[in-house]
Amino acid sequence: RLAELAWHTLARAVCKRWSVRMWVLDYNVISDEALQATSFVPLHDDVVAAIDALKIEGKFVLVDSSLGETTPVVWRLHPRIMASLIINFRGFHGQDFASADTCTKVQKRYSMIKELCRARNREEMSKLLGDYAYREDLKQINATDDLFKDTSLREPPAFFEHATFHCKRIEEDIMERTRMYQSFERLAGMKGIIACGAFAPDMWTSDSSVRLRELLPVTSIQYIHMGKSCWALEGTLQAL
Repeated sequence: RLAELAWHTLARAVCKRWSVRMWVLDYNVISDEALQATSFVPLHDDVVAAIDALKIEGKFVLVDSSLGETTPVVWRLHPRIMASLIINFRGFHGQDFASADTCTKVQKRYSMIKELCRARNREEMSKLLGDYAYREDLKQINATDDLFKDTSLREPPAFFEHATFHCKRIEEDIMERTRMYQSFERLAGMKGIIACGAFAPDMWTSDSSVRLRELLPVTSIQYIHMGKSCWALEGTLQAL
């Protein structure tokens, strides 16, 4: 629900202009079993199963706005993908990252966010929005805070369970997805765009995107104007 307005705005614009159908998959496709796993792989299995269940005829465009969580499904689905748009990709680190001081700081931060999600502490979570969503003035700051507090009250428990799982995986094994990408083949024919918020962290987002492009050489990296990591919280104009 948190990104619902942004996706509806995008769908109305895209589907009207190009006469296409658009499906949006969220955390509700993820099973309870996957959220108890010690790897992201069962979650990827659930996403692929959900896409299979749609019975899409022919090739499709895949938009991945999972902050890198489900990006590995591109390799499992690539024969069926016409093109991809990967937004604010994360999780592909340099080989020495695990031994760097920055890594420890990131893990501690995700440990803290994990506990906020587990406790459903919306007030403290809203204080972190400035790190993830670009806001230009006090009016935008208040609007984003109000949106988060209002929609998070209506989110089912699965929303917080998924967020807790995501943070826990990064806290416990921050290099898991890096190892996945290191084992993947280059997809020389995969067309697409890797989109990064212009103000997203270099170490966490931009650097990972550069590494990803080495595996997807036909893709281009483009930057989202006045954006950080969570475009869907940055207003309807950002969605367009």
